[in-house]
Amino acid sequence: MKKFLTIAFSALFTFALFGESCPKLTFDEVYLEYGSYLAYESNNAAGDPAKPDLLWIDFWDGSGNAIDKLEVGSYPLSDYESCDTCITLYEDMDMNTFSAEKLYSQTSGTFNITKVKEGTKESQGNASFRLVEVDDYYQPVDGGKCYDVDNLTWDTICIPDCTGKVCGSDGCSSVCGQCGKNQGCSRDQSKCEDLDLSDCTGISIDFGTLKKHFSNSFETSSKDGRPYVYMVFFLGENESKIKAGTYDLGSDKNLNYDTCTEAVRLYAAYDQEFGDYTKMYFQHGGTLIVDSVADKNMIKGTITAKLVEADIAEDNSTTF
Repeated sequence: MKKFLTIAFSALFTFALFGESCPKLTFDEVYLEYGSYLAYESNNAAGDPAKPDLLWIDFWDGSGNAIDKLEVGSYPLSDYESCDTCITLYEDMDMNTFSAEKLYSQTSGTFNITKVKEGTKESQGNASFRLVEVDDYYQPVDGGKCYDVDNLTWDTICIPDCTGKVCGSDGCSSVCGQCGKNQGCSRDQSKCEDLDLSDCTGISIDFGTLKKHFSNSFETSSKDGRPYVYMVFFLGENESKIKAGTYDLGSDKNLNYDTCTEAVRLYAAYDQEFGDYTKMYFQHGGTLIVDSVADKNMIKGTITAKLVEADIAEDNSTTF
């Protein structure tokens, strides 16, 4: 099903006919995240310049299901109700609640994909389109604003880089090599280093203390000095339900946050309001057992894991 964000609407502005010219928007680099294309307006020019504006592009088949790969071609852009390539602008985002003051959707334009990494959504291309203000049912707002985007360009094709690296992330959701048991990758990824795990502190994580964060992630409270634990299942692009079973937290992919399919992180002295913490720990072995999954991905199970102090870089590469 198509995704929607919470929208808090404010007062309406000057009416803009579809045939009239509209203010133009430009965007920073387009990036691919969880199957969608995202980009921020370069100057926060839509609405309040103190608040970010987020462009969100999704890709669907004719039945409203997300697709997992793109194909080269030129695609006309229609209104949101009938679109397969669907573009939404979230004006004046509140990044704490991930909500926006106003919502816009395309009414016309062209989306050109000139190159694709086979079997993926990584592509190069350009697009020009008009956005009009819509309500939470994606219907045009009477008296609403509009924007034109004349030449949005992107290159989301990731090129792996393992030059001089023997372990850790290749920058494209895979690894350059895997270190052995009780080893971690050096910060420059040039060697594997032994980890001193002789003095690990034991803690207990009760699934009953975990609460939903998003549909596929869970967290504990960090009040009263307790460590903050965050657990997430990275589902496939067309998956929405967590599956019961046993997950290996020490698998090759799960030892690096950039490639993991399940992740358990622990933060010491974590401030949930500001996100500050003194140390972060990431899985280095163990199992995550999901016994059962109820509605809305409410799960029952146990975690037996070894968590090691780690750094996770902006590209999600992990060093212990």
